[in-house]
Amino acid sequence: MATEQRRFLNTTVKLKSKNLRRLPVKTSANIPMSKINDVMKHLNSVEVQAPIKVLDVIVENVLDLGVNIIATKTVEE
Repeated sequence: MATEQRRFLNTTVKLKSKNLRRLPVKTSANIPMSKINDVMKHLNSVEVQAPIKVLDVIVENVLDLGVNIIATKTVEE
């Protein structure tokens, strides 16, 4: 019986800020490898506004996978 491979996803999303253009984010849990491209396509359309704190939820329950996209950096402005 084969199990589907799962991975954490680390990437960036667009950011409206004085100093930065991209915000580093990651999945809160592993996602199926077969869904990584779909999640990346979705995140390409996401844009957030500073301020953002580490662990803020950027996208809740991305693509109904039961996994959140969370910030991995604090951006004040």
